[in-house]
Amino acid sequence: MRMYEDHLMLLSPPEIIRTEIARYKKASAKLIGDYQSMNSPAHISIQHKERQKPFMTDRNVDLLETELRSLPP
Repeated sequence: MRMYEDHLMLLSPPEIIRTEIARYKKASAKLIGDYQSMNSPAHISIQHKERQKPFMTDRNVDLLETELRSLPP
């Protein structure tokens, strides 16, 4: 039985943006050499909640939705 969970909320940008970021990462690797996240897909980290009770997942998602809706377009 798990007592706690870590939650990492991510947004995925549109495909055209992900492709462009992948190009920049490959170009960077040519200049500086391989690095750990060079093949990771592009994303925007929104929130990292450590050691959350599993029953809080829905509540955390609701709170995140409220926060995101309050951002200007």
